[in-house]
Amino acid sequence: MRRARVGATGSVRGAAGIAAVAIVTTVAATSAPVTAAESAGVPLRMASGAGTPRQAAQALARYGRTPGLPATRATGPARGVSTRRAVLASLLVPGLGDWLIGRRERATVFMGADLALWTGVVVSRVQGSRREDAYRDWAVRFAGVSSRSHSDDFYAALRKYDSSDDYAADVKLDGRAELWVDNDPDLNGRVLEAYFVEHRVADYEPWRWTSLRHKVQFQEIRTASKNAYRRATYFVAVAAAARVASAIVTWATLRRGAPDASARTRIDVTPPRGVLGASVAIVHRF
Repeated sequence: MRRARVGATGSVRGAAGIAAVAIVTTVAATSAPVTAAESAGVPLRMASGAGTPRQAAQALARYGRTPGLPATRATGPARGVSTRRAVLASLLVPGLGDWLIGRRERATVFMGADLALWTGVVVSRVQGSRREDAYRDWAVRFAGVSSRSHSDDFYAALRKYDSSDDYAADVKLDGRAELWVDNDPDLNGRVLEAYFVEHRVADYEPWRWTSLRHKVQFQEIRTASKNAYRRATYFVAVAAAARVASAIVTWATLRRGAPDASARTRIDVTPPRGVLGASVAIVHRF
């Protein structure tokens, strides 16, 4: 048995009297022009009955395989997944397009991040709802409010003013500056009262906080509820952005025909800062 090489790759195997399973010969300088497969250093392999080495090389360059040998494992659209289908799948579920084209590691990164984001949405919404119920109950107990079903504008006024009298005085002060009423006390009183009735919150009712401490605690609970709802909104926005990012990465991978871009995708996590919580970034290097 003897062995020869084409460039730096390939091998020749033969046995006298036995049909060759794979034949590779050294291509002389005087032979036909070097094919793309040869210049790239691709091993020239052909099975029995495949023809000349040049024909095997041409088949390898054109079809990705040589006659008589099993086809090599293809990636991307060659595996039956179109670019459009992969991109749409990534828009539906981040990482799904990568999974379809065989980029399982990167797909796991995107899918894990998406699961974490939607978990954050659910948890934040639950926290916001519970704290909202808490500050509504707090207003009934310590501000003399008769109902838990007031509007958000009413609770905003409740948060700002110690009593409904302070609220009414502030609204009438705005009316005095807007209307420029004269110095007649009776006329001023009637006009400003009408202005207050027109501009106060729709579900207005009198209130008075029993103590400043109870008012401050109401403010803290309401702020915590608002922040939780705001975090849920941020998580939804990031989840939408992750879908776009996943679609772009999938499209770029299929267009480039890269063997595997998993190593160029990572997740950057920033520790919590203030009320917004931690930030999660999916970074892909093209």
